[in-house]
Amino acid sequence: MVFGSNVKGQCFGYERKYANSENNSNVTGTFLGLGDNNDVTNPSFAVGNNLNDFSTIAIPSLGITRYQKLSFGQTFTNSEAIHVKLASSVSLSLLAVTVEIQAYNGASPSGTKVTLSSGALLNLLSGSNIADIVIPDPGATYDAVQVTIIGALLSSGSMNIYAAYVNKPQTAGINCNTIEDLITGTTSGVLGALNGVITPNNAIDGDLTSYAEIRQNVGVAGYVHLTTLFSSPSVPGDSISVLLSVPGVPLLDANVFSKLSVVAYNGNTAVATMPASSSLLGIRLLDATNHIYQFTYAVNSSFDRISVQAGGLVGALTSAYVYDIKRIVPKPSILIDGISITSKSICVGQNTTLSINIPQSCTDYKWYDAISGGNLLYTGGSFVRNSLPQGTYTYYVQSVRQGCTTTSSERIPVTITVNPLPTVGTILGNSSVCVSRTTLLSNSASGGIWTSSDITKASVNSSGFVTGIAIGSAIITYTVTDPITGCTNSDSKNITVNALPDPGMINGNTSLCVNQTITLSNLISGGTWASSDNTKASINSSGVVMGIAKGETTITYTVTNAGCSSAAVLVITVNPLPNATISGTATVCQGTAAQAITFTGSNGTSPYTFTYNINGGNSKTITTAIGDDTVSIPISTISQGTFTYNLLSVMDASSTQCSNTQTGSATVTILERPPTPHLNFTTNSQY
Repeated sequence: MVFGSNVKGQCFGYERKYANSENNSNVTGTFLGLGDNNDVTNPSFAVGNNLNDFSTIAIPSLGITRYQKLSFGQTFTNSEAIHVKLASSVSLSLLAVTVEIQAYNGASPSGTKVTLSSGALLNLLSGSNIADIVIPDPGATYDAVQVTIIGALLSSGSMNIYAAYVNKPQTAGINCNTIEDLITGTTSGVLGALNGVITPNNAIDGDLTSYAEIRQNVGVAGYVHLTTLFSSPSVPGDSISVLLSVPGVPLLDANVFSKLSVVAYNGNTAVATMPASSSLLGIRLLDATNHIYQFTYAVNSSFDRISVQAGGLVGALTSAYVYDIKRIVPKPSILIDGISITSKSICVGQNTTLSINIPQSCTDYKWYDAISGGNLLYTGGSFVRNSLPQGTYTYYVQSVRQGCTTTSSERIPVTITVNPLPTVGTILGNSSVCVSRTTLLSNSASGGIWTSSDITKASVNSSGFVTGIAIGSAIITYTVTDPITGCTNSDSKNITVNALPDPGMINGNTSLCVNQTITLSNLISGGTWASSDNTKASINSSGVVMGIAKGETTITYTVTNAGCSSAAVLVITVNPLPNATISGTATVCQGTAAQAITFTGSNGTSPYTFTYNINGGNSKTITTAIGDDTVSIPISTISQGTFTYNLLSVMDASSTQCSNTQTGSATVTILERPPTPHLNFTTNSQY
């Protein structure tokens, strides 16, 4: 059993420093002249690290005191606990025996002594019980400890002292889960073959076919215990593992299960008891025939002892078999990129972080490339894998207690599958675009998605047309996604959005006639003139427009800067040249009805104005009425003569008043009227 207060868990292991010398007492008094038992026998067996032999102090008579003082050969501080392993062969409480444990510094007592004089604490030293008594805080520096026995009413029995030791912290080289000692006993005070532990060392020998047998008689109060003492306290979160069976009886039977306890202690303080809830208790059937189960559960406090305790079992000869007791460093719980999983697929070029979910204190996490042996890749709670090539990678992580050797968990695998990236081509096309203009980009890989890093500067549609929005730049990206793995690959192109230059304004007439020229101008220099329809009008580099044929054309003046062009436009109307005819040629006699010379205009806009002369004389004009194409000049026949009307040109009423030279004539000939003939009659009168 365990005595004393808690032992603190630290980030280091402990090494036991055993007492290495001793001295002991003679009889110091008598009672009624009665004789006493022998003093201390085999005193040297109480020193050193052999925990199986012991010195024996015979329990003296009333009034007699006997002791054994064990010296360490070095000084310890008041905070370093003293351990004394004791046992007795009789019930000390029934004999009214007092046991005192006192630290010493040299010849002087140091600190406060611990007295065991009555009650359950002393009862635990009854019969064949073995106890590891802890004095957690001796109260002052010390270099020795003395066990004193004060006589009883009857000088019967003896007390055994196995060893005294102090746990000294060590920063390295300690197996922290080593079981240093094993103690057994009963709290019932009833001794005998039916109440005890048979072959206790079989529970810690590593042979899972051998076992320690715990026996407790039916109806006996208290329990029989088998308790292991570890070299160092655990770290909170460590687990207990116990292999148990009750021969011939299902261990999970409620009546049987309730009689067994597995208790974790820190010093003499119970910090955890095996829970009855299967959700908190790990249960694994190892042997269905023999009903062997492994029980595991995590203890959230530091502990340095595990006690298997059996109360009154089902039948008088029923036993509990303990095949194995050990303390387990818990397997690490793995996170991949913050998610509790043990495998993940990523893509070439991606990083992934393997980490520990709720790391234990005082624990290193080591990452290997093999389930055993192999290469140590990293030590720490967060293992980052950067830019792994395509393939499958399995890593193995292990919890390793700091400052301890061979104190570690099993390795847990975590697998990363790195998938290849889909193929994406190079973006082809211009690297610049103008505000409000578009340019087409393309990529040889199909099925991708176009995106812009800044749609306030440039946008792109699903076909790859990039539109300049504002001066600046944007990165256009084409992304291809593998539909199976979800991996993406992309190519990007930086697009510069340039401003449109100011094209100015075209100045000049907006209409001209066929074969006529006009000159256009623009205050912005360096531009280029062009006509949208050179069959209607052409323009040269100086802005001179030549009318070619009737119709309209758009004249543009284009200014270019940094690859961006803007154009000023002006619609030019080309008016046709009018045509004209003259008619009215006639030969008439003088004095006959008046004649008419008629001018007819066409291919232009009325009214038409005709220019003509008569017999080559001065030019004259005549104009049609609005809306009319013809006009006539009346010719009087009063005067004899020949009058030739020559058509010289015609001008229409269009905005440009187009004029066209014409030819043609009409002649009116007025002949002299012949004299009036006279008729003469000659008559012969008979009368």
